Amino acid sequence: MPNQYTPNRYQPILIHKQKVGGMKGAMCQRMGLRLEELGWQGNELLDLYCRARTQIIACDEYFRKEPVIDVEGKVSPAARFYLNAIKVSISALEALRAIVAEMAREDDRFGDAIEALAQEGQKARNAKALVGG
Repeated sequence: MPNQYTPNRYQPILIHKQKVGGMKGAMCQRMGLRLEELGWQGNELLDLYCRARTQIIACDEYFRKEPVIDVEGKVSPAARFYLNAIKVSISALEALRAIVAEMAREDDRFGDAIEALAQEGQKARNAKALVGG
């Protein structure tokens, strides 16, 4: 039996953190903002959105290897997790969009951020439509 405390045990967690960090940076770049400009609420919502998106990506990779519905007609338990991650990503993105819209009312330079969030929201809604959620 392998030792449960081997360094590889934490490898998926580290990979997940790296993906979330990279995704947050890419989102900020598309919005034309720095994390500091979002404030604590915006930062937390962006973090929640990016975590949900990495979970969706992980489920997509899993479903490429394993069927969503097995030969007995049972739905994979990962399908519920997948649908929940999609719902969380859409909710977090809508809340983040509301915060950035409030910021845009005060400062015109946040208009590009609204457009970037709208494009991201369309991708999330398309994913939800594909799974029928």
